[in-house]
Amino acid sequence: MYATEGTIQLAALMLRSHIRYDEGRTRQWTWTESIAAKKKDYITAHWNHECQWAAQISVRNKRTFTGTIEALERRFRFQGNDQEISPCKSCADAELAPVLRRMRPVPYGTPVELGEGVRATPIDAGHIPGSCSWLFELPGEMTSTRVLFSGDLGWAGSTIIQGPSPAPPVDMVFVETTYGCSPRSKSADQELAEFRTALGKTISDGHTAWIPAFALDRTQKVLHQIRIAQREGLIPDSISVYVPSPTAKDVTRVYEETRSSGMFRPKWAEDPTNLRPPGYTDEFTPEDAPRPPAILITTSGMMDEAFSRMFLNILLKQPSVTVFLVGYQDPFSPGGQLRAGPAVGSDEPWTIQAPDGKPVAVNATVLNFGGFSAHGRANEIDDWLSQQDKGQCHVVLVHGDQSALSDREKCMRESGWSEVTVAQNGLVIPFETGTRDH
Repeated sequence: MYATEGTIQLAALMLRSHIRYDEGRTRQWTWTESIAAKKKDYITAHWNHECQWAAQISVRNKRTFTGTIEALERRFRFQGNDQEISPCKSCADAELAPVLRRMRPVPYGTPVELGEGVRATPIDAGHIPGSCSWLFELPGEMTSTRVLFSGDLGWAGSTIIQGPSPAPPVDMVFVETTYGCSPRSKSADQELAEFRTALGKTISDGHTAWIPAFALDRTQKVLHQIRIAQREGLIPDSISVYVPSPTAKDVTRVYEETRSSGMFRPKWAEDPTNLRPPGYTDEFTPEDAPRPPAILITTSGMMDEAFSRMFLNILLKQPSVTVFLVGYQDPFSPGGQLRAGPAVGSDEPWTIQAPDGKPVAVNATVLNFGGFSAHGRANEIDDWLSQQDKGQCHVVLVHGDQSALSDREKCMRESGWSEVTVAQNGLVIPFETGTRDH
């Protein structure tokens, strides 16, 4: 598997987290009965036969269960045990190791020979560290054909990443369509300034600012905005900034280690406090619910897993808490329900449904902010496509819901693109390589 160095570093972290908490996967879990009986905060559950720690559990002390992690949690709740299930890190590492052994780092702009004259070259996509578009050059009888896959594209207004350069001229491009035809309605500076102002008011009111954020990229951007708010005098340097997620901590370390790579904005890269503002701490456990005023950044961003899920019942019922939603929210996730707000015209107390199906009372204030997304909007992706020949380049639209894809196809045709296709499952897309049809 060929990837940039940044992608390999981040993939190791994100795959490990996914392996540990994959909710849809059935596994044979094992754990130590004596530890469970001690009623500690969590129980380590193993599943991989190569795990050295699982192998040390004696037969008499071993307990097993086959099912998903959610089913295992329900089993413990049914038995009156409220301990958290912690999937074993060693098991995840054993499963991840053969994947990482197959990954090969490729520098930006360096072609990789894939065989039979086919070359692939990674091009900086300006989205997150290591993100890239892949340019494929396919041999033909007279000329080669160039096919480009955009991947996730960043944009020039990002406060951390430099943003992508225009794509080189190609014959066909598969391009992301996350936001359809929608342009950016506000500048990032304006949106993020609104976030900092609201954050400052929350702290000055003596409240806790709870910011659910993805461990990758979103947490780092939030930390940067906190540091800017401190410099602006909106937040005192003495305020505690809690970041308990181990994965977020590891991702931040990757950002720090790649600070001088050239992909970041120099002003951001030169100041290490942009990632660790005064008051920052990652030494934190769920029992240490922050005392207001404070800032708490937790994963997951949609509040359905990890620390965010743990705090639902603790923090949402508190009027002294303000929730800052800073990313995409699935409508059925806790974050999506909070974004939708209480039922219009209802006199009933506002509740949302937790992932375990139980109602959670909401007395906290909920605010929603854009400006943190790393994806380019339609006008910014048009800039990325500016070197293409609209009459010759075939555009294939991917990565968007159906309405976004359909709207974007219409907009591009109206702006002069002659060949625009919406990718669909099973669709065969013909194109020419040199003088031969494929």
